[in-house]
Amino acid sequence: MDLVFILDSSGSVSLNDYKLAQSFMVSIINDSRKDANNRIGIVQFSDSAYIFLNLTNNFDEATKIANNLRYDGGSTDIFAGLKIAKEIFVRDRRLEVPTVALLITDGDANIGTNPALTANDLKSFGVHLFGIGIGPYAAKNLSQWASSPSTKYYYTLNDYSQLSTVFHDMFKAQICELPIPVSQFPIPVTQMSPQINSVTPNMTAKIMTPTTAKISATTLK
Repeated sequence: MDLVFILDSSGSVSLNDYKLAQSFMVSIINDSRKDANNRIGIVQFSDSAYIFLNLTNNFDEATKIANNLRYDGGSTDIFAGLKIAKEIFVRDRRLEVPTVALLITDGDANIGTNPALTANDLKSFGVHLFGIGIGPYAAKNLSQWASSPSTKYYYTLNDYSQLSTVFHDMFKAQICELPIPVSQFPIPVTQMSPQINSVTPNMTAKIMTPTTAKISATTLK
């Protein structure tokens, strides 16, 4: 499996909740160690989006980066987060394994382009797009951006703590059953937009300090 986390680091996410999101990512990374064929990538967005980790099976490096992500604050550009995740898959997709993107947000897009455009591109490219909306102000269109059926790919959580207490095991069960999808059309490799940036692992270690994030408990049925 190739899995890219797309993490909301906007101002609506508290530091404490941000830290809960980091812990959730680390737990999924640790689960992924059981199969050296798995790869992890990490994207974070607020006013803009950054790649903090390209797809890799270096789980120690992935854990280090997830633990040391920097909380940004700012606006919520979900389009930028999805777009930069798409760039990762376009550059380094493996046809023989499922490709998964996990979008975690507690708000709605308030700057940037309509996220539906890139969400549709990701899905057409064969990516299983999970949408996790946390709290009462999460994007109302998140269920439409996620893959179908929404009962499998879209989840609402009451707070960030339930990422680990409720959603973790459900997500593990879902990804174990994912097929290898066929993309509907090839997406050409394009140069990244100016507002979307990439941060290398070496840069990450220098500029980041541990932070906290805001995540809500789930209203899963």
